[in-house]
Order: sequence, then structure tokens, then C-alpha cells
Amino acid sequence: MRSPAAAECAAAAAVPAAFERRASRARALAGESKTAGPVLGFAAGLYRAQARLAAAIAQRHVARSFSGRLEEDAPRFADGFGELLAFAAEHGPPALAEAARSREDDDAPEACARLLEWWARRQTGTGHEAAAQMPAALPGFEGDYYLSRALLRPYAELLAALE
Repeated sequence: MRSPAAAECAAAAAVPAAFERRASRARALAGESKTAGPVLGFAAGLYRAQARLAAAIAQRHVARSFSGRLEEDAPRFADGFGELLAFAAEHGPPALAEAARSREDDDAPEACARLLEWWARRQTGTGHEAAAQMPAALPGFEGDYYLSRALLRPYAELLAALE
């Protein structure tokens, strides 16, 4: 029987591996479709960036457990957003790329503040239902919404794996 600490380390390690599996699957599917290939190629790259962010977040959790409260935990990992932001800025669709470029030069406290601001104003719901409720009139909102979710997903999946 594994100790609770060993089980927690294994759960934390499983999160980056899950992102890598998604990236591999998206990359494989991208080669099979001319029409969906570019979108799947983007997804593969995003999953790889999320895998690296998830690994960094997991290391910080193993060093000192997260509380599960974003306002307390985000300052501990917001400095790791650079690679994902750079990928989205270079390879994302226009609204996402613009949102990523607007955040690329943020220092960790500013990145954290932007993420917490988004978190505070988000709508209730998940996935496409929540996105559909968002007002289209907000400039750059779609990109900001998607980007914020992409930045938080590794953290959220780590918390879910630890439960």
C-alpha cells in the first residue's frame, strides 16, 4: 500500500502525462485531416504547453500543497504562464493571439491579478454553454475567455486529480 504522500505525487505526475497524451492524439489526428489538421495541430501545441505548465504546477504542489483556493494558489504559479502565452500569441487564432500578446509582458503579480479578475467575472456554466452566454460585444472577450481557461486548466486538473 502506498503512502498518502506517494499517492499524491503519483496523482500530480499523472496530470502532465494526460496533457501529453492529448497532444499526441491531436497530432496524430491532425495528419489524417486536411480540413481539421491546422486546428488539431494548434490543439496539440497548446496541450504540450499545458503539459509543461502542469508539470511546473505539480512540482510546486509537491513542495508545498496548494490550498485549492485560486486567490491563494495563483501567485505560486502565475510566473509559469510565459510558454503558453508565447505559443498562443504565435499560433492562436486572431482573438486568442491578441489576448495572449496583451499578457505576454505581465509580471507574475499582474498575470495573477488579470486571472483573478477574469475568475471573478466569469459566468456560471461550463464549456460551450458558458461561452455562449458571454456577451459578444466585449472586445477581445472570446480570446481572453479561452486564454484564461487554458491557463487555469492545468491547475484545475491537478486539484481534481488530488481529490
